[in-house]
Amino acid sequence: MATKKKIEQPSKKPLTADPDAWPPSRKHTGPAAPWTEGDEVNALALKTAGSATMITVRDPKSLENAIAFLGDIADAKKKVEAVRVILVKPLNDHVKRINEMFAPAKKNLDEADSALRSKVLTYRAAEQRKADEERAKLLADARKAQKGGDDDKAADLATEAMSVAAPARLMVAGVGNDGGHTAQVATRSPWTFKVTDAGKVPDEFWTLDESKLRASVRAGTRKIPGVSIFQEETLVVGGR
Repeated sequence: MATKKKIEQPSKKPLTADPDAWPPSRKHTGPAAPWTEGDEVNALALKTAGSATMITVRDPKSLENAIAFLGDIADAKKKVEAVRVILVKPLNDHVKRINEMFAPAKKNLDEADSALRSKVLTYRAAEQRKADEERAKLLADARKAQKGGDDDKAADLATEAMSVAAPARLMVAGVGNDGGHTAQVATRSPWTFKVTDAGKVPDEFWTLDESKLRASVRAGTRKIPGVSIFQEETLVVGGR
């Protein structure tokens, strides 16, 4: 039976994320900078995990030992997370400030882009409607001429209707407002969808909301058709 070993703790010196406070050998840049505190908690985690994996649970004594090691693991997790936060928080705060700095510019450009795209697509939709209406009118006139016995006119109108072109796919290369950059714009027509009657959508396209089920069970629901609700034992471990 494995015995519980005392886990060495990292040094109590103050944690710091200030590169100026690192020893000369530690003054590296980039995400892989080997900070001393990170080395220490990684060593602690490795030792704790290595000792814990040697434990077998087969009697009350070994169970007690395993539970004690679970406490060690919980403590090590807290230490790892504490050092991680200390080191990463200044970087995250800096990234947040940068994102906040550029957010207004991005928002303004996104809104301008969306508005101008909408104008272009609205214009093209109007052109498409005009072409459809012109084609439909010519075909109606052709049918009317055919009924009146004027087959030649009917044929000419039908031919003209077929020649009415829909707006071509847009492929434009234009000079930008700065006079130096070229803007290239093209259109495409991917297939998409819009649900018009949810009640008629086949079951294969529906996804079970497991989050909602889980929340309902946790709230006390014990009977749901088609669902087996049961208790499953887990461990809740707190550090010291």
